[in-house]
Amino acid sequence: MSGESALFWVLAPLAVLASVAMLFMKKAVHSAILLAWVMITLAIFYIALEAPFLGIVQIVVLLYRDWE
Repeated sequence: MSGESALFWVLAPLAVLASVAMLFMKKAVHSAILLAWVMITLAIFYIALEAPFLGIVQIVVLLYRDWE
């Protein structure tokens, strides 16, 4: 098993669980934290798939969204 494959099999279920849990959270703050987790996970996937520009853009969008 390669490193990319192991990274995917560890982070993908966590991202899916976080996105499903985000739908059922009663507090908006908890949903926002889970959304941030999903976006960071996507950025990690992009960087692992040798698309660093997309990963950096994903992180910049996350940071910009948090500052607004």
